[in-house]
Amino acid sequence: METVQSLVLVALGGGVGAVARWWCNARITARVEGDFPWGTWAVNGAGSLLIGLLAGLLAPGSEAALLLMIGFCGSFTTVSSFGLQTAQLIDDGRWGAVVLYVTGSLLTCLAAVSAGLWLAGVGQ
Repeated sequence: METVQSLVLVALGGGVGAVARWWCNARITARVEGDFPWGTWAVNGAGSLLIGLLAGLLAPGSEAALLLMIGFCGSFTTVSSFGLQTAQLIDDGRWGAVVLYVTGSLLTCLAAVSAGLWLAGVGQ
């Protein structure tokens, strides 16, 4: 159940995570050549490692989980929650759900981004 305290914890973690994401991405991008998104890739990998570690250490729904997993990791990375939920489906042996979730999420996101770009009059 959402409480004001829960909302504040998620907002605080999200704010710090967003700044950390921007800062890390800018530092990595400034140090590598080319236009491949190495910064985003590195941040997603680091955040996914962190959310996996936290999922093993924190109680689901706890204040620390709200602050660090939902807030910080959710804002720090673009795929940490997706990675954690996929890993949980694998642990549960729900292979059909894994295939549906991974392929469905990627295809939905690609289609949605393309639609958004089209609506904005850019690209595709």
